Amino acid sequence: MHIAAHPYLCVFSPLLTMPDSSWEFLAIKLITVPIFIWVISTVARKWGHSVGGIILGLPLTSGPVLFFLALEQGNAFASKTALGTLMGMIPLAASCLVFSLISFRTNWPACLITSFSTFFVLTFILNYVSLPPLELLVAVLTFLAITRNLFPIGSVGKISHKPPVWEIPARAISATALVLLITGGATMLGPHLSGLLTPFPIYATILGVFTLKFEGASASALFLRGVITGCMTTAIFQFMISTFITQLGAVYVMAYAGLVVLLTHSLLLYVFGRDRHHKSR
Repeated sequence: MHIAAHPYLCVFSPLLTMPDSSWEFLAIKLITVPIFIWVISTVARKWGHSVGGIILGLPLTSGPVLFFLALEQGNAFASKTALGTLMGMIPLAASCLVFSLISFRTNWPACLITSFSTFFVLTFILNYVSLPPLELLVAVLTFLAITRNLFPIGSVGKISHKPPVWEIPARAISATALVLLITGGATMLGPHLSGLLTPFPIYATILGVFTLKFEGASASALFLRGVITGCMTTAIFQFMISTFITQLGAVYVMAYAGLVVLLTHSLLLYVFGRDRHHKSR
């Protein structure tokens, strides 16, 4: 059976025909991404819902995706992907808002289906849209700010159940699977669509579902609003990668963008993250 004759297998063809260096990249992905997600998620559990959301709004998935794409596909490809990922913040924010709005009226499966549908519809539309990086950054930050103010926030009650022990492993597995899928299928999808799909809200919505199930709709909305707040940092990160990676290279631009992320996120935590009355237990 020839792989090229079966388009649905093209996503996995890099795994079937890997040179040694590709196996090394795969090993790095399988080791570093779960550890990174595990550490950040464990830290986030000790804070309130909005603080946890802001922390989890870091480029935990898109950062590793772009780094591996730069190594495997080149800096120019990663630059275009970062621009697509920046645009992907719009369907991400919209899908999180839709999830929160309907979570007060229906159950979590309906929230999940509607949220994912919103993401894919907007992604399909934005796949045909192109803007210069600076204009796109302004548009995305404006959309994120407006969306954040539309979240339905109510009082948060006490936790009725302790989250299951497999929750954090589920987060790590989901994030790792997404990194493998996007980087593995990048050649077939192209840089713009790969970038648009990178912010797919599987991570945010999985955590939103757990929060909704154990703590209620208000807590879930507070958490997802924090994610959108944190995405403001991610938007700046994507802009920096897209603009400077071809001039500085992947390692240097990731270092500089990482520093900006830390500074910006610290400011966001100070301004938006003082959630003393809604701390997780």
